[in-house]
Amino acid sequence: MTPKIVRLIRHASTPATAGKRFVGRTDMSLSDKGRAEARRLGRVFSASRANIWSSPMKRCLETAGLAGAGTRRIKVYEDLREIDFGLWEGLTFEQISKIDPKKSRFWLSDFSRFQFPGGEKMRKFDGRTARMARKIRSHPQDQLYVLAHGGVIRGLLRHLLELPANAQFRFEIDPASVTELRLSRWGGSLTALNDKSHLRRGK
Repeated sequence: MTPKIVRLIRHASTPATAGKRFVGRTDMSLSDKGRAEARRLGRVFSASRANIWSSPMKRCLETAGLAGAGTRRIKVYEDLREIDFGLWEGLTFEQISKIDPKKSRFWLSDFSRFQFPGGEKMRKFDGRTARMARKIRSHPQDQLYVLAHGGVIRGLLRHLLELPANAQFRFEIDPASVTELRLSRWGGSLTALNDKSHLRRGK
């Protein structure tokens, strides 16, 4: 494979971010804070003319537009959509733990067999992030931006770094953050995690 630098970028903040709510299938726009973050992401996108792959969801495409990424270079992939949280959509983990404590524990302890009530099976989600990881590895250019969601970025890290399934829960991926990997035929290495230096004023 061609050695490459891959930057995994989470979309900027939405109205649900501050409350730490599960937002998957809801096609939510950015908040005022998120729009400001997205503009600051322009510093990241302007550093390279690399191709951009994105989730089709509004919060990702809005982030790209405000960052000045330009639709000309954006390729949309359905497999980059966030997890469908089903009946947990819009809830916080604290609310879920009270409503359904057994399932909330099962999700964290037996990742591969879990299905969100009325939503996506984790095995299916893991399969689509694995497909995207293979596409990323085979991408012919030496740099690539991937604009996606927190859950998707964790899943991509798990596959690109060849980690156990539950390891993805150990990564903090904040809105408008950049996580960078260096990929080669020998595997992947993490060169930056959850970097938000571009969001600082005066930088």
